[in-house]
Amino acid sequence: MPQSVDSVFGARPLRKEEACGWLAAYLFKPDTTVNDKVFLINNPDIATALGMDPQADRRYTPDQLQSSYQKLADLHEAAVKIPESQRTLVENEIIRVFDN
Repeated sequence: MPQSVDSVFGARPLRKEEACGWLAAYLFKPDTTVNDKVFLINNPDIATALGMDPQADRRYTPDQLQSSYQKLADLHEAAVKIPESQRTLVENEIIRVFDN
């Protein structure tokens, strides 16, 4: 069963030190972190567009996003071309997810 961030770092929200520790583990021991649900996607339509089943907790693993990276990059490229004042909530969410 995949670990959640809460089970890795306790019930506390991620703090800078904890996030850095997770990132170090992801970089140097990726097999220990690929199933951690650390990426939040607020809009289920974005998850669907990326070919992922929407999750009730709205959190996704690095492995899930990695397999959808090119689609996310394409959506991001299109969204950033739209003036910020004219972007929809979905386009802003795509940009946020890509930047994270």
